Amino acid sequence: MADPEIADLKVVTPTSVYVFGKKAGITNLIALSQDNELQSEIKLRVVIDSSPANEAVEALQPRSNVDVSLFGKRLVARGDTGSVAEAIDVGEVANAYAPDGQTPYNRTTVAGSQQVNIRVRFAEISRNDLSVLGIDWNLAFRAGFFTFGTVNKGSAFGSVDVDVLVQALQRNGIMTVLAEPNLTAVTGQEATFLAGGEIPVPVPGQNQTLSVTYKPFGVSLAFTPILLQGDRIALRVRPEVSTLSSAGAVQLRGLEIPALAVRRAETTVEVASGQTFAIAGLFQRNMGQALGKIPMIGDIPVLGALFRSQSFRRDESELVILITPYIVSPVRDRRLATPLDRPRQALGRHTAARVTKGPVSGLIFK
Repeated sequence: MADPEIADLKVVTPTSVYVFGKKAGITNLIALSQDNELQSEIKLRVVIDSSPANEAVEALQPRSNVDVSLFGKRLVARGDTGSVAEAIDVGEVANAYAPDGQTPYNRTTVAGSQQVNIRVRFAEISRNDLSVLGIDWNLAFRAGFFTFGTVNKGSAFGSVDVDVLVQALQRNGIMTVLAEPNLTAVTGQEATFLAGGEIPVPVPGQNQTLSVTYKPFGVSLAFTPILLQGDRIALRVRPEVSTLSSAGAVQLRGLEIPALAVRRAETTVEVASGQTFAIAGLFQRNMGQALGKIPMIGDIPVLGALFRSQSFRRDESELVILITPYIVSPVRDRRLATPLDRPRQALGRHTAARVTKGPVSGLIFK
């Protein structure tokens, strides 16, 4: 055997031998006579058997249309999977069956939509009325200073849409929506939002010079959605609240630079597309009182409207963030509307649900 690291042989009888491969590659089998004369030379090509990898993929992801085959010395996985998680599983299988020192090539594609639209609503709601959202805060979980809870389908409002509920609470003066940003992210990619501002911080330099850098403060949210099977979304959420504080402030050439009091947490929730969950406990009472004394705080988006509220100053209300992720599909060119398109009247489906809150009683419509 020309290269015993690629293939080797075992003599069984004077007229027969067994040849077995050891790793992928090409070598020559040379047969010599007793006089060391060349009798035969056979070119051998040792390839990887990809059938075990295909069987493993079939057992792990029976719905996927994936084929694992050999190109040169490298395993390549090609085909369509139903989700990113399935594509990752295929890559792990190919890596398990790949030769030592070889990295497989995962060419699988994910069928269907891979974008998630995240609707965020910053709302001020009375502390006594937090339960009206249909959230069982006793069953909610905490991450750091924050409390996370999902809107229950079986709440007192039954199957009423959350949008309808929010509109009814706004009309009845129970809730005030401060902002409604929308974020869209590809699965596995991060989307961020900041409701607040940036404070200039002088930084001393050489030759007694000063430069200015800006530090963000306010309420920031970072989301990383990952699509799962069954139209479910694993959403990694990282809320952060940073407020200006006189405690820890420093003096620099006669300028008082306030410190930043930061509260942050990170957690992962799994929800269905269109299901709403809420984050509460963002502000402590002393944080609200301290921020209310800062000049121009009323001009900051979201926070300004919050700290102008007398109910929030008296600790009678709380900032709650309602987050609703949706699985969305990219718009095709032929579906894009132009200014020449005639507007269409949309007739929606009307549903009604009864809402009772104190002296207010009536019907809300969708």
